[in-house]
Amino acid sequence: MLTRADFSIPDDIVYWNFAGMSALPQRVLNAGRQAVERKSQPWTLPIDYHFFAETDLARAEFAALIGAKLEDIALQPSATYGVETCARNLLVHGLLKTGDEILMPDEEFPALRYPLTRLAQQSGARLVRVPCPKDQNWTRAIKEAINSRTRVLALTPCHWTDGARIDVGALAQSARDRGAVVIVDVCQSAGAVPLNVRDWSADVLVAPTYKWLLGPYSLSFMYVSPHSALKMTEPLEEYWASREGAQDFTALVRDLDTYQAGARRFDVGERANLQLLPMAIEALRLIREVTPEKIAEQLSTWTDLLAHQLGEMGFQLPPPEHRSPHMLGIRHPHAWRAGLMQRLEEQGIFVSQRGEVLRLSPHFNISAPDVEKLLRALREEI
Repeated sequence: MLTRADFSIPDDIVYWNFAGMSALPQRVLNAGRQAVERKSQPWTLPIDYHFFAETDLARAEFAALIGAKLEDIALQPSATYGVETCARNLLVHGLLKTGDEILMPDEEFPALRYPLTRLAQQSGARLVRVPCPKDQNWTRAIKEAINSRTRVLALTPCHWTDGARIDVGALAQSARDRGAVVIVDVCQSAGAVPLNVRDWSADVLVAPTYKWLLGPYSLSFMYVSPHSALKMTEPLEEYWASREGAQDFTALVRDLDTYQAGARRFDVGERANLQLLPMAIEALRLIREVTPEKIAEQLSTWTDLLAHQLGEMGFQLPPPEHRSPHMLGIRHPHAWRAGLMQRLEEQGIFVSQRGEVLRLSPHFNISAPDVEKLLRALREEI
């Protein structure tokens, strides 16, 4: 089980921003330090392992976390890269035309919003943003917006600003029944709550490692469904190691015309990152040891307590039936005063603000005194 001692967080720092950038567990930090040292003596590197076996080990760990197969996972540098890969294939295969709709929640994270905005402009499709419902029931609002013109549905299991829950499985099925492609960004869920792609019928799923996956920055996984109606064939890069037979370095002087099996064709160039992959592998092993179920259970202890106390103070929150266990977004009943973040940081409290929402995202680093310290500080803001 993780504890505060497993993170390098000083006693006077109260860190509530794992949704923005997770702290590294000590195990992951140590793996990174050892990985950096490997590059100092490159003649000791087993090339076959680092270029191929280690990349597949990372795929296997992430696949096990989400109920997928190793062959369904690509290694990429960001969630945006994965969404762009999907957008490229939608364009190349001519699956969007004038009058079609690309549907997503309003105020969605830029990794989804920007690539799909450009896709709409290039294809002639219309980007439709579902407004935030007053009752925070995103699932109902999005389902009502899905129609016969919906060709792409992009969403997350919870809204990234306030943690309001979204039923991906129900919405994905509704969209797929109408022939739409489903893209899911799990950056605010993978590692913090249980996920299983078999329950969702998603075509593509993207998951950067620097948030709830407790890993490094600039690494992301992309799941590509082998049963997708979108025939994903076009990578963004023609990377040599994604080709069949690339393990034979003497063959690289020749053209290798076929890709390796599964989603490997979508790997980013230089996927065998000597520093990042060992950190991601160690973080995934740690999460699977603790289990997302136990992580969600523990984090909900803090978010439920905060929700009760902050609600009594007059702050506005998503209702309990629409809240996620690991994130809590609060709105001021009037408006936050300027300088909020600075005032909190002066007290050693680190949160994030997204639009009008103050977002609280704890992990096992939080203790009861940390909760009291945050509540005292926010009481002064009401």
